[in-house]
Amino acid sequence: MSLSPAVGWVIAISTLGWVMLHRSTKDRALQAIPNVVPAPFGLSFLAFLKYLKDGRTPILEGYKKHKGGAMRIPGGVVVTGPQLIEELRRCPDDVMSFIEAVDEDLAGTYTLGHNVVHAGYHVEVIRHDLTRKLPSVISEIVEENREAFGDALKEGDDWISVPVFDMAQQVIAQIVNRIFVGLPICRNKAYLNMMVGYTMHVIGSSFMIKLFPKALHPMAGALVHRFRTTPALRKAEGFLGPMIQERLDKIHEEGKDYADKPNDFTSWLLDNAPPEFATVEDVTSRILAVNFAAIHTSSTTFSHILFNLAKYPHHFQPLREEIEDVINRDGWTKSSLQKLRKLDSFMKETSRMDGIGDLSVPRMAMQDFTFSDGTFIKKGTRVWAGAGAAHYDNEYYPDANEFDGFRFANMREAGEGASDGSNLRHHMVTTSTTYLAFGHGRHACPGRFFAVTEMKVMIAYLILNYDVKLKEGVMPKSSVVGSAVVADTKAHILFRKRRD
Repeated sequence: MSLSPAVGWVIAISTLGWVMLHRSTKDRALQAIPNVVPAPFGLSFLAFLKYLKDGRTPILEGYKKHKGGAMRIPGGVVVTGPQLIEELRRCPDDVMSFIEAVDEDLAGTYTLGHNVVHAGYHVEVIRHDLTRKLPSVISEIVEENREAFGDALKEGDDWISVPVFDMAQQVIAQIVNRIFVGLPICRNKAYLNMMVGYTMHVIGSSFMIKLFPKALHPMAGALVHRFRTTPALRKAEGFLGPMIQERLDKIHEEGKDYADKPNDFTSWLLDNAPPEFATVEDVTSRILAVNFAAIHTSSTTFSHILFNLAKYPHHFQPLREEIEDVINRDGWTKSSLQKLRKLDSFMKETSRMDGIGDLSVPRMAMQDFTFSDGTFIKKGTRVWAGAGAAHYDNEYYPDANEFDGFRFANMREAGEGASDGSNLRHHMVTTSTTYLAFGHGRHACPGRFFAVTEMKVMIAYLILNYDVKLKEGVMPKSSVVGSAVVADTKAHILFRKRRD
């Protein structure tokens, strides 16, 4: 549950406002840090446009020169190498704030709501309840997966052309909402379309606010909140309000352990909600927020996985054999999914090479800070870790520019640290200073265990039941906008029901 490609556009574009409003003081403070996107004729606007067109190239080139150190890009500073990345992730929140960085990126106080951003108890519900209770909801994920793909791929036995990103959004929305809000709402097409479209509300509203100088953000945000955020919330309450109110009433009458209590995210939210947040409006706003995080980020990753599955067909049969062997023997359980080492590896390799962005571990400096190498960061500066550069570093990943779907499975089989090849550090969900697809440290994506489980079920189901290939043999091409990697949202893949 990280950032979607569309959000990447907003982050990149909104960085312009940050650069223009804050450049003078910070530029003087950051002069000692190498600038990898110099401003032509001294115009920071032109540097930003250059970075927006392709931020990956200067970051990778800068990494070759400054690996283990820091570099400047439009909008902030990128730190590289295990030492500085580790120092960044260890900084306490009052020194380097994740929340303030995300709030800045999304104008979250106005688009998602102040309580969602700054009183985020739902994050702990994701981190603890959702992760801990995954085994108890696997069967529901599998059931909803079959139901959703049954609708999405029902045209027949011949090859059909399917828009991958659109399909991914719809299927993922249905699966995650089975766990978030349960039946029957998770199969309500109007509700699902609203949730899929909700990202455009957040992105569009954020962009509108960023058009104004920072000093005017409260005024612009108040207008956006009144005319965009509040109507979106009321629409969501139309779907969710009766269900939430019914559960609130039962808790009031019978206590939290009332009879026939649903085992879903809404129940877990209400179990953990401070009294002032146990309301229809607040719970609805948090369900909107987790949908925003879950649907579109997973849709991007899922699309990249399918594209690579079609592009590198020699992986297909070994994956199918592994999945058949494990599922036929052990069924669909959390433990059986953990045994799908080749599938986990294929997904992680895709995430390494085709992640959602080249920057990770976002932070906002809340006070002046100096890294161990002497790099000075002034209060108010944005700081990131160089994820993409680390992912393409041959020191960490031999032949890093080559896709090897079984790279991490082979590392596990080589027994690096575990005689049974189960070394946890090679799992997709495990973060490190050299694998940053989910961030790193205490603010690493809290929903990654759920997201990886959900996508494993989806991909395994498709491999078991369908053949796939590229349409006209052409691999969809991702694009880079600033530091964001944007999947081809219009690309099609061919599917056919399995015949052997």
